[in-house]
Amino acid sequence: MLRHSQTVSTSRYTEEKYAISQSLAKRRTKKDDINIPIPPNNDDGDDWEPTNPEQVPMMYRAQVQGRCSLQYAREDQDLNRWTEEWVYPDPKKEQTPSYQYTEPKLGLDGLVYRLKVDFPFRVFTNCGQDSILRPSMGKNGIPFIPGSGIKGLFKRLLRNPKVSEELRQKVEEYCGSPEEQGILRFHGAYPVGDWAGTKMVQPRNRQAETRYRLVDVVHPQQKRQIQREGSARAIAVVSFFQPTFVFELSSIKPLPEDEWQTIAGLLRRALRPGLGGKTSTGYGLCFIPQDRYPLDITLKGKGVSPLLRSDEPEFRPNLFKASLKGHVLRLLAGVSGNETEVHDKVNRLFGHTTEPGVLQLYWESKSLEYGKQGREDTPTY
Repeated sequence: MLRHSQTVSTSRYTEEKYAISQSLAKRRTKKDDINIPIPPNNDDGDDWEPTNPEQVPMMYRAQVQGRCSLQYAREDQDLNRWTEEWVYPDPKKEQTPSYQYTEPKLGLDGLVYRLKVDFPFRVFTNCGQDSILRPSMGKNGIPFIPGSGIKGLFKRLLRNPKVSEELRQKVEEYCGSPEEQGILRFHGAYPVGDWAGTKMVQPRNRQAETRYRLVDVVHPQQKRQIQREGSARAIAVVSFFQPTFVFELSSIKPLPEDEWQTIAGLLRRALRPGLGGKTSTGYGLCFIPQDRYPLDITLKGKGVSPLLRSDEPEFRPNLFKASLKGHVLRLLAGVSGNETEVHDKVNRLFGHTTEPGVLQLYWESKSLEYGKQGREDTPTY
């Protein structure tokens, strides 16, 4: 019975498949039914035009030598072209991005509530693309922060021991739980104005040119300076330069104005530890921390300034963390021969890719002046 059933089933399937193929064949004979242009039959292939590989935008090229290389921050023509194609500069707007968002109405506007936040340094987010660390891109190439990231930032308040039980219940009501849907919709955050950090610069021994400060540089130094491994290198990443973000939220049910003010206060509180990655090195900070730090140090001095790809000096607060982390690693290595244990302790203090560190560093520039020194006009601050 089983074999007979399988035979009948297979036979019916074959008949149905044959009927469908016959129906499609009849439709193809009627030009009015399927309006698809049929190219002329040319067996010689004389009308075939090969695609020029140089016309492919850099964003869609493979990351191989000779096609596109974005990771190294030296004088990289691929990176310059990739940035210009992405920004799509407008000559009528001083080479700023052609597509920008203007500042919308803030506060409650219909069903959407908007909150504007200014960031004094840089903000780094990563979309997960493998060629270069960069934020997510929206319509017309404008970068943005997805709503899922803002919701995760909001839910971070649940792990804050200084948040009262009443506010935690509010956060759960807004964000939801495994048992109940949240009432808030997190639309994400987007920059307003010039999101590329456009600036006319004067590189050494060259003519003035337009550079985009969203192209950032990181210098991994730990293995070279402490472990005596590897060599010096500069890696390019993309980060927002002193951006102004507008956060948008809505609710599945009408909320009074005072409750929206409470939500805005909670969002600002969630932003205190920073937005995005590299917050322990000064990225993503938007508010001066209100907490009293147990250790306060004032530094005053003069030194060589780090340079961006445009030969432009920029004070980078991550040097404080890098110096302190390097000294702590050396001290612990001097009293313990267990390399794994030493790295675990350092990662717990200063953070790692899997979790933030328990040690928080905050910097604030009181008076920062740039200068030059020596025959080569080495930039200093």
